[in-house]
Amino acid sequence: MLPKARRMLEATPVVVIEGARQVGKSTFAGMLLDGRPHVSLTLDDEGTRTLLREDPVGLLGQYAGQTVLIDEAQREPDALIDVKAAVDKDRRPGRFVLTGSSDLLRLPRSPESLAGRSMVVSLRGLSQGELRGQREDFASWLLAQQDTKPERFGTTWTRQEYVTEITLGGYPELRALAPDLRRDWVRAYIAALLRRDARDIRKRIDPVRLRAVLRLLAAAPAGELVKGRIAQAAGLSASTVNGYFDTLATMFLTIDVPPWTRNLTRRETGRHKVSVADTGVNAYVAGLAAAKLATVGAGQDLGPLTEAFVTSELLKQSGWTANPFDMYHWRDADGLEVDLVLELEDGRAILLEVKTAQAYRPAQATSLRRVAAALGDRFAAGAVLGMGSHGLRIGDRMYYLPIAALWDHADRPQ
Repeated sequence: MLPKARRMLEATPVVVIEGARQVGKSTFAGMLLDGRPHVSLTLDDEGTRTLLREDPVGLLGQYAGQTVLIDEAQREPDALIDVKAAVDKDRRPGRFVLTGSSDLLRLPRSPESLAGRSMVVSLRGLSQGELRGQREDFASWLLAQQDTKPERFGTTWTRQEYVTEITLGGYPELRALAPDLRRDWVRAYIAALLRRDARDIRKRIDPVRLRAVLRLLAAAPAGELVKGRIAQAAGLSASTVNGYFDTLATMFLTIDVPPWTRNLTRRETGRHKVSVADTGVNAYVAGLAAAKLATVGAGQDLGPLTEAFVTSELLKQSGWTANPFDMYHWRDADGLEVDLVLELEDGRAILLEVKTAQAYRPAQATSLRRVAAALGDRFAAGAVLGMGSHGLRIGDRMYYLPIAALWDHADRPQ
């Protein structure tokens, strides 16, 4: 994301770097500002927050000619008014960089959106390509089928390796810990978010019930959201549960995949799929240890978590792909469904099914074939992603591929 962020900094007065705590926002901001005159202010510091409240003009005005980095800007939403006022007096590009562990545009207490004055960089955990020093772009690779020959893709990745990566997730600090300390890290991480950060967003949020909602979502990763069922299980009313979903999303703890409604059939359903954003955190919250998921009988748990893992990897890649896409899922009332639909800017669609089986079976592609036929010329490509070792052409512009093709294609000849 760094090249794009540098271009933003040269084009707009404010660059907002947003993402969950511990995904690397401060590190990224340091990389972005390296070699550029700047000053850093963190609003996790009570003294800095007090100065900003009492004399914002004096505090921000003393750094003329420098980029001002305001770290954890969600701690003091009123600061956005002061940033706006400073920018309106001087609209030079690169005046401010804001980092936020909450979505500043979704904060109920946020008095200013900085619309027209800012651009946003959304950071997620480390992608599999980043971990391997590869710039992956699965959508572009799959679209270039005549040159990339996806059916020739092969991998040595095993089921155990997939399980390991799924349960590690993308948080740099969590990945670096010894296995026996990871559960303690996640427990402390979640507790801090639910006790402090959640209250910064909504004062009346109940941390106990918020934890219950998070645990229920972790128990059904990549599942369609049935709000009434979760509200009942968490002891919440239907009128208040939306605030709990919004709080988790505002802290970037969850990701939402909306339904794709393109009138392919008359019985399309419209529920969103919601997952815990990081599969490592999801696994620990749900009590799904790697040793349990690696067993032969763990498919009921591993399947949904694998779909959430693929969703997360593709969302990360959407930040730098050469072929921008929006991500959806599709299902109708007769049970026909496609796990992921990547809708391209020209209206075409890439259709993906996610499986944990280690061998391809024709039935795995039934939905893909039917939806591809309904799309006609709008069908760009399709793939069944599984845990096998080799690619296979299973139809026109349609393939069976190992899940590792999402990132290991990066070092293949293009």
